Amino acid sequence: MKHILILLLLATASARAQISVDFTVDAAADKAPISPYIYGINWSHGGEALHADWNLASRRLGGDRISTYNWEVNASNSGNDCDASCKDENDDWLTYNLPGDVQEVPGVLPKTFHQASKEMGAYSLVQLQGAGYVAADRNDAAGPVPAAPGDRWKEVKFRKGAPPALAPDPNDGYVYMDEQLNYLINLFGTSDHGGIQGYAIENEPGLWYSTHPRMRGLSYLSADEVAAAEQADPNNVKNAKVTCTELIQKNTDLAKLVKEMDPKAEVFGPVFWGFLDYYNLTNAPDWTNYKGTYATFVDMYLDRMHQAETDNGHRLVDVLDVHWYPQVAETPEKIMQSTRSLWDPTYKEDSWITNDVLGAPINLFGTLKASIDRYYPGTKLAITEFRYGDANNGDTYYSGIGVADALGIFGRYGVYMAHYLQTDFDQPIEGYVAAAYKIYRNYDGAMSTFGSTAAHAATTDVPNSSIYASLDEKTKGRLHLIVINRNMTQAIDGHFTLSGGEYRSARVFAFDNNGSQITERAPVAAIANNRFGYTIPPLTVAHFVIEANASAVPGADDAGADAPALAQSGPNPFNGSTAVRIHLAAPARATVTLTDALGRTVATLADGEFEAGDHTVTLDAIANRLSSGVYFCRLQSGAAVRSIAVRMVR
Repeated sequence: MKHILILLLLATASARAQISVDFTVDAAADKAPISPYIYGINWSHGGEALHADWNLASRRLGGDRISTYNWEVNASNSGNDCDASCKDENDDWLTYNLPGDVQEVPGVLPKTFHQASKEMGAYSLVQLQGAGYVAADRNDAAGPVPAAPGDRWKEVKFRKGAPPALAPDPNDGYVYMDEQLNYLINLFGTSDHGGIQGYAIENEPGLWYSTHPRMRGLSYLSADEVAAAEQADPNNVKNAKVTCTELIQKNTDLAKLVKEMDPKAEVFGPVFWGFLDYYNLTNAPDWTNYKGTYATFVDMYLDRMHQAETDNGHRLVDVLDVHWYPQVAETPEKIMQSTRSLWDPTYKEDSWITNDVLGAPINLFGTLKASIDRYYPGTKLAITEFRYGDANNGDTYYSGIGVADALGIFGRYGVYMAHYLQTDFDQPIEGYVAAAYKIYRNYDGAMSTFGSTAAHAATTDVPNSSIYASLDEKTKGRLHLIVINRNMTQAIDGHFTLSGGEYRSARVFAFDNNGSQITERAPVAAIANNRFGYTIPPLTVAHFVIEANASAVPGADDAGADAPALAQSGPNPFNGSTAVRIHLAAPARATVTLTDALGRTVATLADGEFEAGDHTVTLDAIANRLSSGVYFCRLQSGAAVRSIAVRMVR
């Protein structure tokens, strides 16, 4: 009886080791384009890494610093984005990594930025200045600048009132936006002829008085001082805060200017910092005048921009631009679950937003899209700053899982553009955030990507898992799945049901909490009647590349007779001896490696120049040091990669 009880306990523990989840995918349902621009990054100062291996599709030059950027002399003011030793100083931080002589070139920051974007084939979104004043100089030795106005500041004017000059006058007391636009258009052309494609109207207006108190006429040195003064001297601070009418007027005037000078350029506004900006423009002084008419400031903004379109005869703001940072405590579980606040109307996160303001779930995309549909139909949606987790510049497994989940959500819900913003600008973004992007944009090291058309995908266990499906229009029916297991300890026993095509084989690429390197994992053993099972370890993001009407050999595709091929030649499973066959249509260099189930290279089986035709590669020399298990033979020739599974049985 004792032995039976032990067996029952072991069986129960084994059952608990995995979660059974059903995943359904219909490649013919809910089809919608995925904007490539959701795979973007924020870029704030010259010399930042370009992350070429992320295969980015868009880049943003924007942020607090850009609000005070003086394009004439490449100066900016630090505001509160600095430690106590350098708050509110004018300096050269935006360009100090560039060569000294280059720093003197007017507009070198957007110039360098867009040149790099063009070389990468990425969309450029550039922030224009409209908060009032920009830094007049780069003299950080003088310490914190006095509050604007004054000789350490230059006033921003949208229109010069005279023909703009290509060589700006740094001594005229003003910085003109039409002159900056003219300069950039003269350098690169208009947006439809190689120029900058999009312009953002400023950045996080509800926080101007806090992030840049001296730019807004306050003498305080820090956000804490501003917050204390708001309690002690509310009228003084109130006068520095942006109003609803000021923001809408600036958005209208600056958007009109952009559309006059570059009609095909897209305008992004108003670049909200977060929930309170959407809600009431961070308690704007005049919000009480409008809150009886509008439920939120987003509603008011969209309605007024729609009216401006009617008044001007054409659209002024193309994209509603917002930022999103989770407001939950930074624990792995809460960060990974917080992505649900983007879309799930049943999920109430534990944050000040839900607990103190709404008393209900956030459902960000549902709310914003309803506002767009009601007040300004056709407006696109962008999340031009986001991240999930601040620790180690985002290099934690839960950040990687959160960012990967967010990218899938952006694609599913039709977001137009999105940009990750790092925590520490002086440190490169590496590790898990890089993995989250590359699992969509470079999962195999050959710049292969998730598909461009979203399709229906669903999971029966939302708290523990996510699934996103896409079709690759460049191939014959290839289906991509991103599947996430965010459970901390338990693997998912996944049961997949596919429809909308006939599927035969699948390769799998993944990263997990054991390391941010994306590796090829065990392929799907078999797809029968469009069904298959697959175990996904805890804290894993997996990319399934599923072939339709292709060979049952994992890795085969429809590239044609000229494509390299890899197939089993000897016994499989094997014990002691087996072989694989490679086929090359023309003489080429090829490498054949053997990796284990975790993607670690066990041996290089062949590496060199091969004649056209069939070649046999044996595993005999290393078979005696292989333990039982699944291994992968991987053929790489040029950009082509093929992989098959072999099983060693002792």
